[in-house]
Amino acid sequence: GLLAAGNFVFGQTPLLPLAINLLFGTILIGYLYEQFHQELHTLVAAPLLLGTCFAISIPALTLLGMEHLLHMLLTIIFVCVGSTALVKKVETPQNNRTLLLIAALLPLTRYEGCFAVAGLSGCLFLQKRFRFTLTLAIAGILPISLYGLACHMHGWFFLPNSILLKGITPHFSSVMSILNAFGLTAVRSLFKNLVLLLLFFLGILTCHLLWITAPDKASLGWWRGAMFLGVLFAHLQFAQTGWLYRYEAYLVGLGLIAIVPS
Repeated sequence: GLLAAGNFVFGQTPLLPLAINLLFGTILIGYLYEQFHQELHTLVAAPLLLGTCFAISIPALTLLGMEHLLHMLLTIIFVCVGSTALVKKVETPQNNRTLLLIAALLPLTRYEGCFAVAGLSGCLFLQKRFRFTLTLAIAGILPISLYGLACHMHGWFFLPNSILLKGITPHFSSVMSILNAFGLTAVRSLFKNLVLLLLFFLGILTCHLLWITAPDKASLGWWRGAMFLGVLFAHLQFAQTGWLYRYEAYLVGLGLIAIVPS
């Protein structure tokens, strides 16, 4: 959609994907610095930001010319704003509009965005905020459903080819397949990726330490950590990791934002 709009405005140019990624990469770096600087001194936040840029492969993803940087940016903003809403337990029009807008854009950017929308919806449901939970879920599901229906009406599949080919579909034909469907796939994938395994254990440790220091009230860092762990597990269960970290780079960025400032 972005490329089509850009080609319409600027004409056909091979530099357009690079320009778009430079724009979103710059915004992402600025947002990461803002999040680090809120909790850490500048002397710590600046080198941490530099390390994060390489840890999440921003240079490589920029030159790749695909949608991964936009997906990472939207996911991090969504989790940060959503965690703030979970801590305050008070809905504000500005936060609600931001969350609804990003919930609609995330799955359209990459279908893995459904994991973050489902995670926040589940947390809001646990807080008994049923109306906004339903609204947020509809905002996330409706755009990709309309797209799927349009594809189906034109003789194609409801889901994109990449999802049908690369997605991990659960099966229940044997005991092992049932175990895989209920989490074993995620555990296997986790132990094959040392970076995500490290972030997983650090996320567990962070949430545990934050919980025992204030067991009567979940903090901002706790909610961020919990949402990161939920998105991580869902991705490993239903999606892939692999080449150039492009599939899981957003998980590394989200994990660092959830763990380091806490």
